[in-house]
Amino acid sequence: MKKQILTSAIISTLLFAASAVAGEATPKLPTPDQQVAQPIRNAGLDAAALQRAQAKFSRAMQIANRFAPQSAQGVTDINWKHQFITNLMASSEAAFPSVEAAGDASDAMGRSYAAGAQTSTAAGTAKDLGSATIDLTYIPFTTPCRIVDTRVTGGVIVAATPRTFGYSNTNGSGASCNVTPQIPGGGIPAAEAVNVTVDETSLTGFPAGAYVAIYPQGGTLGTSFLNFGPSDIIANAGIISLNQANGQFTVKVSQPANLIVDAFGVFIPPQATALECTLTTSAASIPPTTAGTFVFAPACPTGTHAVSVYCWDQDQAGLYMTGSGVYGGTTGSSAFCGFKNLTSGALNITVGPTCCNIPGR
Repeated sequence: MKKQILTSAIISTLLFAASAVAGEATPKLPTPDQQVAQPIRNAGLDAAALQRAQAKFSRAMQIANRFAPQSAQGVTDINWKHQFITNLMASSEAAFPSVEAAGDASDAMGRSYAAGAQTSTAAGTAKDLGSATIDLTYIPFTTPCRIVDTRVTGGVIVAATPRTFGYSNTNGSGASCNVTPQIPGGGIPAAEAVNVTVDETSLTGFPAGAYVAIYPQGGTLGTSFLNFGPSDIIANAGIISLNQANGQFTVKVSQPANLIVDAFGVFIPPQATALECTLTTSAASIPPTTAGTFVFAPACPTGTHAVSVYCWDQDQAGLYMTGSGVYGGTTGSSAFCGFKNLTSGALNITVGPTCCNIPGR
């Protein structure tokens, strides 16, 4: 009978040595404590940020693996795990112990959803607003996306012969979907959260303990992503780092192997969050005066804030603007326009605040 194995405790990642591995010795699987103790090295990116991203993802995967065997509730394991991890990655790590203490998979999924929803509706934070000094942002895909399947295209990866793939669907990868439209900004992500499966069906004649190593294209061989043996079907989940110039990663196996890579989501540098803004104008009357008159704009709707003000003199001769501004930026009549009317009669003007809020808040 064909042996099928799904890892349930070890969450491997790409942990790269500072220098090339002399002689390319066989990579070893890291122990659980090593998985979050070594940095992911990727030129041009904050190694500490990638390290923290891996630590959180590894912890989420450990919790998912605890409940995944109980999750045969009309969904496949990978889809259940994808949704569970998406919930946890959207939540604060402070919520992880409560999720982990759940009695069964259904309870754990409910707690993970509540934790993610609570965080997403909380008051805005520097991380939410895209601070360049805060950690990478995890963007989950709507469903797991298969970016590599050598059984479909490309064929068996030859031992000791590296093969390079892209973070999205590429020619010769056997991909069945495209992740690029799901990445804000459309740029190359810093890293990708994936589930990697080796299918050794009918591939025999070699001892157990073969390895798969995955590293940024152009990088050096590092830690094994997973180990396998003849006839195995074995999977492991973790984060792969990408070449930031082209979004590619390289796979090297010590024995012939078919590889399937399903992407859960990507890690991207924080990006500024665009505000949702509206402009509402109203008319006002300016009496004849040489001293000038201030007109307050209408109050902003509840939950929005005035960030600027629109002032229009309607191109009337003898009417001049003397200034405008917003003080405090809070809900209410905080936006104002100043006018001076040098004519002998009242003149109408138009004023209005630009009222903004963070999307979804």
